[in-house]
Amino acid sequence: MREQNSATTMNRRGMLKLSAVAALIGTAAFPDKTQATQTVAMKPISLPELPPKSSAEVAAKLFPGFLQTEVRTGGATIPVFHKGDGPPVLLLHGYPETHVTWHKVAPRLAKRFSVYVPDLRGYGDSSRPADGDRHVNYSFRAMALDQIETMRHFGHEQFLVGAHDRGARVAHRLCLDFPKSVKKVCLMDIAPTLTMYRQTNQEFATKYMWWFFLIQAAPLPEHLIGLDPQYYLGEILKRAEQDAGSPHA
Repeated sequence: MREQNSATTMNRRGMLKLSAVAALIGTAAFPDKTQATQTVAMKPISLPELPPKSSAEVAAKLFPGFLQTEVRTGGATIPVFHKGDGPPVLLLHGYPETHVTWHKVAPRLAKRFSVYVPDLRGYGDSSRPADGDRHVNYSFRAMALDQIETMRHFGHEQFLVGAHDRGARVAHRLCLDFPKSVKKVCLMDIAPTLTMYRQTNQEFATKYMWWFFLIQAAPLPEHLIGLDPQYYLGEILKRAEQDAGSPHA
């Protein structure tokens, strides 16, 4: 048994040595391998400053009869779809989504309420301010202030809020900073951040890897996502769909 373990150890050491030699001699010994390595793009994929906006036809199909207004807040430009004449209701989407997440709900609510469906700053067709020191311009407080200013733009000092996922965190901040403005709030598919981190186990960390990935210091997440953003977004959406309805989303 000792001889077998010794042989295994020697084999591992031998492999490490061979790997080190191969890394050192590079192009001279393994030109084909080197060529393959050179073809891997190590720079983020070049993306347009902003993706093209949805066509008017698509918007009309998803949000029939809704008007679209761009509201300039103190820190961003927020596009808002709105319709209805009843009590005002603000709907906030989650990550990594846009206002489109409400396209089956908003038209029904608009029969009884005045419905407002914005994109959070940095999402969808909203503007993307510089992040600022410690990402202060993308804090939930900054996003909540956007929504207060947006609703005041339409003449509403008080309103109802329905919010999902990251939007629910914005709504939570909205309730804390502007308690007199929020008459009632519905928070969907979210859990307190501190509670979730304190109760983390392997299952949670595996299913919701972005909780741990996105808190890394810049520019690590930005760089890795930028290498293949389409793949990253596809994976996140696929996982979110598989875990739809989970209280930890």
